[in-house]
Amino acid sequence: MFCAWRTFHTRARRVIFARTATVLALIGLISAVAEPAIAACNGSPFNSNVSLSASPGTTCSTSSGASITCATLSASISAAVSSVGFSWSGGGASAFSVAACAPGTGGYQNGPEPPCVTPVTFHPTAAGTYTATLKVSGTVPTNGCTFYGTITFTGTAAANPPTLALTAAPTTCGPSTVGTPVNCTAVTLTAQNGSITLGSNPFSQSDSSGSFTIPAGTCTSGAVLPSGSSCTTGAIVFNPNQAKTYADTVTVNSTSATATSFTMTATGYTYSWTTSGWTPSVQTACSSSFLQTRTVSCRRNDGVTVDNSFCTSGSMPTDNQTIEAFGGCTYSWQLGDFGACVGGYGSWSYTNWTPTCGVGLTTQTRSGSCTVTTGSGIQTETVSCLRSDGVLVDTSNCPSPQPSVSQPCTPAAGFSCGPEAVLSQQTVLAARCPGAGCTPDPTNGVFCLITPF
Repeated sequence: MFCAWRTFHTRARRVIFARTATVLALIGLISAVAEPAIAACNGSPFNSNVSLSASPGTTCSTSSGASITCATLSASISAAVSSVGFSWSGGGASAFSVAACAPGTGGYQNGPEPPCVTPVTFHPTAAGTYTATLKVSGTVPTNGCTFYGTITFTGTAAANPPTLALTAAPTTCGPSTVGTPVNCTAVTLTAQNGSITLGSNPFSQSDSSGSFTIPAGTCTSGAVLPSGSSCTTGAIVFNPNQAKTYADTVTVNSTSATATSFTMTATGYTYSWTTSGWTPSVQTACSSSFLQTRTVSCRRNDGVTVDNSFCTSGSMPTDNQTIEAFGGCTYSWQLGDFGACVGGYGSWSYTNWTPTCGVGLTTQTRSGSCTVTTGSGIQTETVSCLRSDGVLVDTSNCPSPQPSVSQPCTPAAGFSCGPEAVLSQQTVLAARCPGAGCTPDPTNGVFCLITPF
């Protein structure tokens, strides 16, 4: 491998263009090196490389009519270009597509930058092998030089297996009164992508009650349907043996195609009394005689309301009631007046003892009064729990804490100062008495007396 170099200057940036011929080995990823187109670039030869790779590879497969991501394309360009073109060629080109990268996406505007990564899609319309070549080309705006790289993809599309298409398969049938048959639509089976042979039991049913009957019509056991041809059953019959809703999944069996199925539903009539909820709601009610009403109707089991005469089982439910409803009640403490102040206590207040002087054993006296202690009495009040409808109820219904039912007070009467007051006492006095020159001396028998006697 050799390279011939020549340097060009564009917009104050140096871009090196190389003419290269390279063969890359396939290691894990399939890659293709650009086949450069040589142009006269300012009188000198010019080429530039496009490096293409596909992960996980350049081959893929699917069934006809499907669309898959065949590979992820990575395209690297070694020069600044004004545009990048993606084009397909080859007999299988219509089965492939790629999302092109715009200039500047992946680095194609300002010189070598990270590569463009974009998916390659394979979407065959028929069975077969498809081969197509993707060409990635670019143009250098400063000198008009062009270059390109190619990579080839191969895709294989398998033919779809034979299938049975259902036409006019019923999904609902009836409804019907129990014991009364009704005809539903017939079913048409059409073979596609090949010949179909119906099984020995062309129709198997999930419902074992016998409420659905499928006449064979032309879809008989072992019937052969060439591709594109059809058979048709007789009209499916629904004859309920119970009053309920039925569901029957019917599987169409054949020896040469994947089983296909359809589901039918039908209802046998039943009737029952239906009631709405009671109104108004008890959540906001506070009454011992709360009146509620509701709607009572006769309803078929498919949800249709019918005349009350159809409901023959049981008597008609009542449409009103009176109940106790306290869900919306509130409770509060009700306080009465305080009663009289009772109890209490006090203390004695005394005058001084008299006389205060004398000689020998003397009787002294004093006066006393009982003075009440402030706040020593008790007043009580009535406390009750009142429901919001005006009824007094047990106090346990009211919120805690319960208000205090007593308070201290100062009684005006009826209080006690304890034991009876001591108003006299005997005492020996030996104090100087008023008068001139009298000095008591009891040990010598000298006493002072207050005169006159």
